[in-house]
Amino acid sequence: MPIITPTVFPFSALYVGDATSSAVLTSIPELRTEGALISENTPSDFIQTLKNRAQSGNHEVTLVLNFYSDQINTVNLSRGASIANTSPNVVPGQNQYSVLLVAPATYPNSNFYFPAISTIHERKVNYNKDKATITQITFSIEDRDVNTILYYQDSLANLQSIVASKWPL
Repeated sequence: MPIITPTVFPFSALYVGDATSSAVLTSIPELRTEGALISENTPSDFIQTLKNRAQSGNHEVTLVLNFYSDQINTVNLSRGASIANTSPNVVPGQNQYSVLLVAPATYPNSNFYFPAISTIHERKVNYNKDKATITQITFSIEDRDVNTILYYQDSLANLQSIVASKWPL
């Protein structure tokens, strides 16, 4: 399977919401570091069947964000909990999030929108005496149908119609 791994600059803003809700996405103000990493694994492995070739892999997208924070928003996201939760002692959940990454104005077509993506439940928080606390959050989504769009990359004007009622800007 070919792997596309574009390294992305630090984003100007991050908005997150419940994928099943039509509520406006919430700004996540914690300072991010190291930008983001978006990996896309597209299925190209096919097996020969009696009548034709059949796909044997899934279309997978992974989003990795690093935060200088261990505050409530990052705890909720790292544990798959509701973004509305106010306690750091939350039971890990199975929430699917909608995520909007807003690029700096110098990159007008490099905004990303993930309509439904889940947290991989492996919470990594770095506590060192000589470095800032960093929480790494990994999101992932996959679909068997290679024709399903798992995320969008476009200008904010074009993404607004896709995000629809969740639009935060």
